Amino acid sequence: MAAAVLVFAANNQNRRELSDRLISAVDGTYPVVCKTPVGFITDEVMLFFPLILEKLQLKAQFPLRLRPETEQELATTLWRNQSDWQALCELDNEYRLVRQTLDLMQLAGASGVPTEDISVILQEGLAGLDLNNENSSYLWQRMQELLLLWQKWCLDRGFLTYGLIYELYWRYLLPNSQYQHHLTRRYRAIFADDVDDYPALARDLFDFMLDRGTFAVFTHNPDGKIRLGLNADPDYMEGLAIRCHQEKLNLAIKNLATEIADTAIE
Repeated sequence: MAAAVLVFAANNQNRRELSDRLISAVDGTYPVVCKTPVGFITDEVMLFFPLILEKLQLKAQFPLRLRPETEQELATTLWRNQSDWQALCELDNEYRLVRQTLDLMQLAGASGVPTEDISVILQEGLAGLDLNNENSSYLWQRMQELLLLWQKWCLDRGFLTYGLIYELYWRYLLPNSQYQHHLTRRYRAIFADDVDDYPALARDLFDFMLDRGTFAVFTHNPDGKIRLGLNADPDYMEGLAIRCHQEKLNLAIKNLATEIADTAIE
């Protein structure tokens, strides 16, 4: 099978449009795989799950991805068995506490941060603020411990969430030599659109492929950053520029944005 071209889009709508246009353009003469970053990472973790099981020495089983609402319900049920759960819920509403704790794991995974470091990062990031009090420190430490408990519970059952998928990919799969061999054989070129909306983890993938001589093209909007803080790390992704021949596009397009942008910002 010929190595394919791997095409990334920031969201599913753009992915569908790109995929349709590319398939029509190449007319089946060349294999094209079009994915979002999270879609690609999810597919890879599912496909190469046996390598992860082997690394973690877990029993063989078929992975099952949990929907966010199912993740919320199961995590709540698990954590309610903790002796201090009621005390934790007095510091925050139960639903919000669960949601924010799970979101922390997803943010950490997308940025390549181990779950074990979440509490320290929160302490350092919020140092000096009113939030950095004794109750907050205890809460952050317990949130980290709850996430580690949740991770183990999920892995023992083959359950995958977005947060867990991110961490499994950067921590165990991408460094795996067997996976690296298959990855470089499957794709000979990468085209990634709007990388300012990608998680930091995507750059680790791109750097790996570039180090192996993969041809790549990236587009970056310096005025984008609409997903900053929502798993995206546009400043880190912009660092790819030092490895690229750069072309700046100045398109003089007259539209509603150019007419009212300054007024809207004011």
